[in-house]
Amino acid sequence: MIAHELTNSVKGVAKNLATNLMGYYRSQPETTVKGFPPILGVWVSGLVWSTLIDYQHYTGDDTFSGEVTAALTNEELLGANNDFLYDRNVSFRATDDVANLGLAALTAAERNFPAKLRRRLFDDKVCDGGIPWQIDSGNSPVYVSTLGTGAVFQLAARLARLTGDEDGSYANFASQLWDWTVEVGFITEDFEVVDGASAITNCQSINRVQLTQSSGLYLLGAAALANVTGDQQWTDRTKGLAARIAENFFVGGGDNGGVMVEIACEAAQTCPSDMQAMKGGLATALWRATQMAPFLDGLLRPLLEASAKAAAASCTFGRSKEDCPIIWDADITGINNSLTGPGQQVSVLAIVQGLLMSSADAPTRETTPLAVARARPIKETLRAMMIPAPSACV
Repeated sequence: MIAHELTNSVKGVAKNLATNLMGYYRSQPETTVKGFPPILGVWVSGLVWSTLIDYQHYTGDDTFSGEVTAALTNEELLGANNDFLYDRNVSFRATDDVANLGLAALTAAERNFPAKLRRRLFDDKVCDGGIPWQIDSGNSPVYVSTLGTGAVFQLAARLARLTGDEDGSYANFASQLWDWTVEVGFITEDFEVVDGASAITNCQSINRVQLTQSSGLYLLGAAALANVTGDQQWTDRTKGLAARIAENFFVGGGDNGGVMVEIACEAAQTCPSDMQAMKGGLATALWRATQMAPFLDGLLRPLLEASAKAAAASCTFGRSKEDCPIIWDADITGINNSLTGPGQQVSVLAIVQGLLMSSADAPTRETTPLAVARARPIKETLRAMMIPAPSACV
């Protein structure tokens, strides 16, 4: 455990970060969907709500509980069937949008968050084992992305741990998604997770861009399965993903371990708005993976602690001089790093508040018959997602 004085200091920093983050939300007109600026994409809202649920769990501060609950139970966002498949007129719908809202609901269940959230999430066909990124693709070519497939993989894996998965259906579904991702080439032999491909080319022309968010989705899912199954193959996969993440997404090294970087766009200053939130997804995944799989602690903790320190120190912008940029590494110079926003803010909150995780309870496990029954609807919809689509990548 960290010392009491340091705990209070971290809680104070996290409080400021969370307050500034919610300033972006509160500035939105009431007519918008209950999320953040539309340019960010709905998936960022899901990431924000998950991060704020963790914030309350780590700090005991329930300041934002009412707003998080209101957002995740908002009728527009829940959709007509209470499955987060919101109407396409509300916002563009992609699998990672819907899945990240589902992951926020799952985080609420794991943290005993005081919100009555539904768990039925999906009603969409898949791409012969993969999951199309677009939900409303129309006549446009279907893109298959690890952002979407990885989110559903993690959802199934964490449900396996939450419920005990007595019949093995969640773990089996997650295994099928992992196997497909490897077979199609989106997870390489050395555990690099690449972005995806178009089904119009039968997934032969792979986009090999690597994103922090995608790698984090698969890492936390694998760690959860290692935790719940005790299977050595999931331990090995977890170790492989963690080692590759440590090598690819952290710069600097030395005694401090290195600082997290979005290698796809950060140095070139080409990160679009939603990608500015992705380091937050990886930060949460890494912290929680060390809890699910303690054998990762020695590798990941130095990187996380160095990144948290650098990230907090970078937040010197805006009127409050507490708004955060995307670049955390102070050794990177000659780049205008003054652009701030909710994506950058949630990323720093996620990496900093993780310092409090060892003082908080692990995610709950609801293995009672009632808990299993509550989760049954999502099991059926997860199974439905395995229906092959004609344009599948094989």
